[in-house]
Amino acid sequence: MSDFPVVSWIRKRDLHILTAGSTTYTSDQRFQVIRPENSGNWTLQIKYPQPRDSGIYECQINTEPKMSLSYTFNVIVSAIKRKFSNDERKFIAHFVFKLYLIKLKARLLRAASKVFPLNFILAKMI
Repeated sequence: MSDFPVVSWIRKRDLHILTAGSTTYTSDQRFQVIRPENSGNWTLQIKYPQPRDSGIYECQINTEPKMSLSYTFNVIVSAIKRKFSNDERKFIAHFVFKLYLIKLKARLLRAASKVFPLNFILAKMI
C-alpha cells in the first residue's frame, strides 16, 4: 500500500469501479473524478444525469480497516405544466443548468458507512 490512501468510487448496482485515484475506469465520459490540489475532497462528477444513473454510489478509501461512504442518488424527471414569464423561464433554465453537474463529495477525514440520499430533479417544460 502506498503512503497515501487511494479513493475509489463504485456503482453498487453492478459493482463497477468508476474511478480509483485520479484514473477513470468507465468508458462513459460523463463520469470523472475531481480532486482540487492539496484537498481531501474526491468528487465524482456525473455530467447530464439520467434516470438510469439513479442508485447507490460508494466512495471507498483503501485504509486498514477500509472506510466507505455510500450515497443514494435519485434522478427524478418532473414535468412543469404552467406558463412562465420570460424572467421565470430564464431563472428556471439557469437553475436547471447549474444542477446538470452533480457532484458527490467524499471527504477523507469524514468517511463512514452510512447511506445518504441525494436527489436530482430534471425539469422538462411541456
